[in-house]
Amino acid sequence: MVDIALKIEGETSCADRESDEDAVLKGIKEVYQDVCDDINLSFDDPKTDIFLSITTIRTVLNKDTLAPWAGWRYGSEYGIWQRKIAQILRSFARIEYERSRDEPAHSLAQVSTTDVNGYWLRQLRSTFERYG
Repeated sequence: MVDIALKIEGETSCADRESDEDAVLKGIKEVYQDVCDDINLSFDDPKTDIFLSITTIRTVLNKDTLAPWAGWRYGSEYGIWQRKIAQILRSFARIEYERSRDEPAHSLAQVSTTDVNGYWLRQLRSTFERYG
């Protein structure tokens, strides 16, 4: 049975498959890269440090209808939710969210001007480098 499944999947081993948590971390990194591109900052420059709210991260991640989290359900909603983002980032980076109203204006999601929970790029940079 396993042999048949591996042939159907193109002979990918279990070790080669990305976990859902890895996919979320990769997606969060892409959100930061996309926002940096949108506001003309270099994501790869270690001096670049932007704040993104968990709401913005969630909104952008949930635009990907083919992502592993697209089918996740929380109450009556589908997709990834804010608490799950915080939980996954805590497991990878051992960090807690911060409060700020310094999210830059960008076109990827509606930006809140109130004091919101989120993450600074500097908090996540080493995690993105370590886990790819």
